[in-house]
This record gives sequence, C-alpha cells and structure tokens, in this order.
Amino acid sequence: MILLLYSERKRIEIGITEIQSEMEPDFWNVLARKSDVINGWTYGCMRVRNTTKTRENFAKIESEYDSLTSYRIRSLTRFTNYVEEGDFFYIFNKAHVELAEQLTALEVLKQNRTNQLNWIMTHNHYFNLFSRLSFEFDVIAFGINGVEETIGELNKDLRTCRFCNKSGRERFRHVSHAIPEAIGNKQLICAEECDECNEKLKEIEENFVHLMDFRRAMYKVRRKDKSYCTTVNGENYTISPDDEGNPILYIKQSTVTDGKSDKYLIKFNHTHPVVDQDIYRALVKIAIDLMPAEKLGYFKDTIKWIRGETDYPIHDALPSVLFKCLPNKDMHEQPMVYLLFRKSDSDNWPYCTALLHTTDVIYQYVIPYATNDNGRYKYDSELEIYRKKMEQYFGGDWEYQQYFSWWYSYIWNYWEVPRNQPNIHILPDSDSIFIQKKGLTDDEDKEYEYNMFEISDFSYKNLHINEERALIRRLAGQINPGERCIMTLAHFSISINIKNGTGNAFFKSKINLNKSTENLSTTIDFCITDMMRIINNPKFVTGDTFGNLIYNIWRMMSQEIDSRIGQKLGIANQFAFLSGITPYSIISHAIVDLIMPNGCIVKTSFKSLVE
Repeated sequence: MILLLYSERKRIEIGITEIQSEMEPDFWNVLARKSDVINGWTYGCMRVRNTTKTRENFAKIESEYDSLTSYRIRSLTRFTNYVEEGDFFYIFNKAHVELAEQLTALEVLKQNRTNQLNWIMTHNHYFNLFSRLSFEFDVIAFGINGVEETIGELNKDLRTCRFCNKSGRERFRHVSHAIPEAIGNKQLICAEECDECNEKLKEIEENFVHLMDFRRAMYKVRRKDKSYCTTVNGENYTISPDDEGNPILYIKQSTVTDGKSDKYLIKFNHTHPVVDQDIYRALVKIAIDLMPAEKLGYFKDTIKWIRGETDYPIHDALPSVLFKCLPNKDMHEQPMVYLLFRKSDSDNWPYCTALLHTTDVIYQYVIPYATNDNGRYKYDSELEIYRKKMEQYFGGDWEYQQYFSWWYSYIWNYWEVPRNQPNIHILPDSDSIFIQKKGLTDDEDKEYEYNMFEISDFSYKNLHINEERALIRRLAGQINPGERCIMTLAHFSISINIKNGTGNAFFKSKINLNKSTENLSTTIDFCITDMMRIINNPKFVTGDTFGNLIYNIWRMMSQEIDSRIGQKLGIANQFAFLSGITPYSIISHAIVDLIMPNGCIVKTSFKSLVE
C-alpha cells in the first residue's frame, strides 16, 4: 500500500508494502474513522482537517503499525507539522486514486479554504474540468507527489539510451535528470539517457537554464547541494546572496524612474546570450526523457532534431511556445510536467503537448515532428482551435514566444519591484557591485582581438550579399550542435565565393585553435546539390571539424533569408538560403564583442572586401 499526502506546503509518499492488499480496507477505515475527515469521496481519496483529533488518531495508528512498517508510518504525524492548525490536507491511496482527483487537490489547495461552500464549488469545478481532460487526452503527470521518480528501465544491463540507441551498463554510470537540477529538479530522473548524451545535451539545456536565471536567483532555487541563491549579473542589475544565502537585488539607478507608485515596473536585461531554438529543444528533451517508452517510436525525428541531426530543412517551422506567470501563491519549487497525448488520430490536435510548471511560470508547447502528426501543427495558424480548447483547461492570458531562430538573443524580464524592501537596493551605476566577474582562469582572463572573418562578398545575378555579424556569433558560441565547445576559438578565417551566374561555391579555410600550431586547411568545391545535402543531412559532415563549421555557416545564413528577394529572383526554393542579410544593407566594417563558451571576451572585427 502506498499513501500520498498533499498539503499546501508539502507533498509526500509513504510506502507501506507490509500492508498487503487484503489488509488495505481495514487500514483505510482505521485511518478515516477517527480522524477529522471532512470528505471521503472514494476508497482512494479523503480530505482531512488537521486537528487534535486527527493527530491523536495518527499517533495511535503509528503505535499499532510502527514495527510492522519499519517505522515508515511515522511520516503521518511528521506531515501534520506542515499543515496549519484547522487547515485541511488530502490522503490518497495511490493504487485507487484517479489523476483527476490529484490534480483537483493541487488546484483546491491554492484557493481560500475557509468558506465551505466556496470550497465545494471550487472542488467540483476542477474535478469536472480534469475529468473531461482525462476523457479527451491520455494525461501523465510527473513531479506532483513529492518523491523521486525514475522513468525507464531500472536494470542498467537492459537499458537503451533514448537519444542515441546505444546500450551497455558502462554507458549509464551517472544520474541523468529529466529536468536540469539548476532549475530545482531533485526528483525526476531518466534512467534511459546515457552519460554521453547527457553531457552533450547539456549544451542546449544551458540555454533554458539561463532563461530562468533571474527567477532561479530571486526565488533561491536549490541546485545540486547548494542552498544559497545563484549570482546573476545583468546589464542593469546584479543578484547575489547575502551571508545567509538569500538573494539581494541591486538595481542601477538609471533604470528606475521617479514616481509615486509603491512599486517599480523594471525591465531587467540579461547579458548572457541564448540560442532561441535551443530553448525549444531543451523543453522538448524534457518530454522525451519522461514519456513512456512505448511512445518514443513516434518521435524518432524529434530526437534527431534535439541532437542536431535532423534531416528536415533548417528553415522548417516551429509553433510558438506559450508562457504565462502564475500568482505568487502558485509556486513550484520542484518542477512539474503534464504530458497530454492525443487519444485518436481523428482528433484535430497535436499528438503530444507538454506543460512545464517551474517557480511561478508555466510553459505550454507542442512536441514537434511526431510521425503521426504527418507534418502538421508547425504553424500557429494550425493550432488556433486547439489552443482555445486548452484555455478551457489551463486558463487564458498566454504569451506567445517564438523559439524558432538559431540566432543568439538576449533575455529580459519585466518585474514589479516594491519600494523600501530590505533585500532590494538601488545604487549608482558606477557602484563596484555592478562590475561583472567572469570567474575565468588566468589563461582565459584576457581580451583577444582578431579579424575573425574576412569574407569575400558573393554575387548571383549581380545581387551583392555580405555576411552578418550574428552568423559569426553563432559560430563562435557553438561550433557543432550538440557537442561541447571546449577550446577557445582564437582565429578563424574563411573566404566564400559564388561565381556569378553559376551554382558553384568555393571555400577556403584556415583554423587555429587555442593559439596552438595545429592548423586545419582545406579547399572544397561544392555544387548547389552538395550544399543542400550538407544542410539537410548533418551526417554528411559528421566527424569533420571544417565540415561542421561550414555546416553551421550555411545553417545560420538560411535563417537570414529575405524571402522577397528570393521570390524576385525566382530562386526561393534553391538559393534562398544563400542570403546573409538583406542585400541592401552592406557592412563595410563592424566590431562586436563576443562571449565565448568559457566566458572569454573576444573583440571581433568584421571586414567586407567590397571596394
């Protein structure tokens, strides 16, 4: 028998395997008969008030079953310490409770529970809502019971990695968290993610972690074994821990406008760049880690996309990710995930949708490229009716966020800041607290200045196009999708020339890594067919450093296509990806500071060779 206990502050699971199935009804009756039970709808669910009567009954139960349960039954009384006197909590028999009852309890516990009539109406509303949800979807919830859950094969000898399909006990030496520990996940573990994939895919997960940096710090989200808040340096703020590890927010004076309101609404600008599409990939990876193994066959193309191995054209579409902030009372220290699977292919909505609750926000997103979606649901226009349906279950006021681009972007947060709070300080912009420390080694703590790229302009039918600075930012920031960039890119030059009126491209490259004498130099002739093959099939260049760099160049260029120019030339399908920026914008010289993966600042010059 397994008991689940839910209160506003805590959720626990008590495993009492010593109580056999034939003993369960008697035990349940003893639990309910003398406790202060308000409602007991089914054999699997009861609502109990925390009163002297309840605690005395729990104490008697502990005394009777203590030795039989190896003292685990004592968790009953300890749990009441997390419930206010007179407030109520839920007890479920895990084997007999319905998911709709559990989800209803989570919602009801957020509400004002002093009025009995209001409580009954609230309960009935959510129970009917989640019952209908379970009727329309196969719903699986993770992280709601307050205990560690391991998804997948427990026997290491029988495991196969969900991402690379490799097996072997030696590949599964470490614990793979389905959601990054850095955003508070202590309980959701994927047994079927090998050490190699776990390490490689951290690169995309870090983008989502940085997206959450501000909240991780302000809510003091626990990460690994660290109980103090993380330090975050932004463009106009710094968050750092005090002596007790609690967050202190320092805001630059120039950010704050004068006013009589008791709160400031401030846009906090982050300085750490993220790759938009990697955020989406990280969110989808969570769903792949958690879903039942029998569902994975529908997501082979999705997994290729997560690994950066997709055969899909890189200009393929992705729907928006939906996002909203929840009331402060609705906080989730341990992230929770709902996976909703379509029950019938005749239903006009995506096969799988995920909802991620973490801190005070919730993300709703479609799992793309499911084979039984048949190429549908990549555009928001295809999801309008479906999203209205989802509003019935999860409310409205969703914000649409685009994570399609491969470009780097910078994060910002709007935040209401109360005046006169002891943990919030508004300081002059010149204050030393705003001097950002990168924490680099002596060898890394330098500013390198190189002409990173000297790029010939290329032409097609007298249309002149230059490279764009963000292309190089992408290349410096992440050389090969899914692989860790462990070396500082000290110098890299490449010339590209496309002959006027032909489909031939010539590349010349010389690469120096970490200022070493090891150089890679090659010349490759490509026809247009070969270039399309590189873009659509990364396996064509796997294992070749230069090839991977070239692949990234063309992938970034494809994101910057000006479709109107392509249509004018009648080459949208074949040559559109060759555009770097809008052809009418010619950069003759630009200097940009790049932040390398190791934190090193690189001052980069871009020079066009156009006379």
